[in-house]
Amino acid sequence: MIASTSRARVAAVVGAGALAATMLGMTAGTASAAPATTSEPFENTLLTMTVSDTTPNVGDTITLRADFQRKMSMSHVSKVKQLVPSCLTYVPGSVAWQGSPVASVENHASTGAGDQAYVLTQSPAWDSWKVTEGLFFTYGDKVGLTTKYVVTPDCATGEPLSTSVHFTATIASGTPQNAGPSITVAKASTGGDNGGDNGGGSGNGGDGSSDGGGSSDGGGSTGDGPDAGGSVPGGAGSSSGSLEKLF
Repeated sequence: MIASTSRARVAAVVGAGALAATMLGMTAGTASAAPATTSEPFENTLLTMTVSDTTPNVGDTITLRADFQRKMSMSHVSKVKQLVPSCLTYVPGSVAWQGSPVASVENHASTGAGDQAYVLTQSPAWDSWKVTEGLFFTYGDKVGLTTKYVVTPDCATGEPLSTSVHFTATIASGTPQNAGPSITVAKASTGGDNGGDNGGGSGNGGDGSSDGGGSSDGGGSTGDGPDAGGSVPGGAGSSSGSLEKLF
């Protein structure tokens, strides 16, 4: 009976330990990215923009996706223009429509202060990028374009930076402004403050005395008397503190 009770207690302890380890594994790890999505209807087209991480660090690579949905009728997208902060650098060869690489890509840097950079892509043929309508006046499945960018040190930190997308299609082309989620580059972490300034304390040494040569406390000079030492002031001490039209 005692052996059975002991085994039960051991099993309970082991079970509790496993549960704790599982919970620790669920909560441990680095902070995850903060994705965000915005949607904007444009006639019978629903435009959705997604940013994989809206609070990236300098040096991170983020992905922007523009998705299209249609209702009432089918449409074909021929051009997509992603507008991004000028401090984001396009990753060459990263543009893909539904996972397939896109060959026709133009990367344009900003032309002045406050202007956005953009990447303009074009479909291989007028009917290559089809957006199918849903049933009974509902939106059909999402289809879209993804592009990757690197966050450079030129990005202002702690300030929202806007994104958007313009598109040309056989039905319902659009140039919405600031249609995408904003991106706020995280501020770089800094170390703790340095210690305080050095103190400016000073003091006189005590009277030294000796039979051969006197000594002083706190840095006093040694006396020179042969039998009875003289005394002199000690040295100074110190202390230390420690969508307009586009195409």
